[in-house]
Amino acid sequence: MSTDFITYLKKEGYAAATIASYQRITDAFLHWCHRYQYNLENLSYHQCTTYFKILQQQKNKSNILLSNTTIKAYTTAIKVYFTYLVSEDVYSVSPIEDYSYTTTKGYEHELLSQEELDLLYMGYP
Repeated sequence: MSTDFITYLKKEGYAAATIASYQRITDAFLHWCHRYQYNLENLSYHQCTTYFKILQQQKNKSNILLSNTTIKAYTTAIKVYFTYLVSEDVYSVSPIEDYSYTTTKGYEHELLSQEELDLLYMGYP
C-alpha cells in the first residue's frame, strides 16, 4: 500500500478509522491482483467486478458470508483507490467509475390494489 494513498485520503478529509479500513481493503485487493498476475495499470472493468463477485462468496471470521453492507464498503474503498490513481495519472478514467454495487433484497412487496387503497382511504376518519 502506498503511503501516497494514505496522504491522499488525509488530504480529502477521511477519518482515521476510514483510512485504516480503506488501507486494509485496498491491500487485500492488491494482493488478489498480484496473485492472479493482474497489472494494476491495466485492470479492466471485468477484472474488478470479478473481484467483487468473489467477495459475495467470501466468509468472515464467524464463517458467515460477507453482508451486502460490507461488500458495498469494499467496493467503495476500491473505487476511492481508483480515484486516487486517476489523480496520480495512472489512469485517465477509473475502470469502475460507473460501477454501483446493488443487491436484491430477496423479498417481494405485496402492494395494495387500487380497490384496497380506496377502501383504506374511505375508512380513514
